[in-house]
Amino acid sequence: MDGHPGYSLAAAGFSYESPYARPGSLDELAGPASGSVRAGSHITGTRYMSFDIEDESQLWDLYSVTVRDGTVRDQRDLLNKEVLIRMWPVLNLPQECRQEWESHFAELRVRARWSFL
Repeated sequence: MDGHPGYSLAAAGFSYESPYARPGSLDELAGPASGSVRAGSHITGTRYMSFDIEDESQLWDLYSVTVRDGTVRDQRDLLNKEVLIRMWPVLNLPQECRQEWESHFAELRVRARWSFL
């Protein structure tokens, strides 16, 4: 429908709101780079769950679920900018979520592009 000349979904009153939260800047991500953190049930699907950030598999779980399902506040509290950039290429994210974050944060696009090295 949007491909028809003179027709626009926005003009018809439709808008798109992403289901994925994200901070305004990766510099807002002030989570720890070591130790452990507790994530809430709205992220983990269970009661509070503790994650050991120094365990790669737990780190992968925490970062994947927080980018995908967390609020901006969760992301600010749980994610660390440098760790996120390092982990980005391997996180378990829906394509739409990955594209949205990469469209806003150049650091992630560059990291994804060079992840094979």
